[in-house]
Amino acid sequence: MKSQITMRTWVALSAAIFLWASAYAGIRVGLKSYSPAHVALLRFLVASLVLAIYASRSHFRRPALWDVPRLALTGIFGISLYNLALNYGRSV
Repeated sequence: MKSQITMRTWVALSAAIFLWASAYAGIRVGLKSYSPAHVALLRFLVASLVLAIYASRSHFRRPALWDVPRLALTGIFGISLYNLALNYGRSV
């Protein structure tokens, strides 16, 4: 079976790569005025707003109650610590 990549897939991949790559420049600019923790918080707020808008329009299925603690731990340790370490590393 041959897999075809559509134009929509290419656009999504290009947007993801562009946004990911531009994050480092944005962090560097943000660190001139804000602390590393504030830059991470601002990134979380923007991402949360975008995800909330997308989720409200896409009718996401809510996670099961027993998944919430694991999701919270993943967010706290995986995402938060990564962003704080990235921002503190860029500020040095």
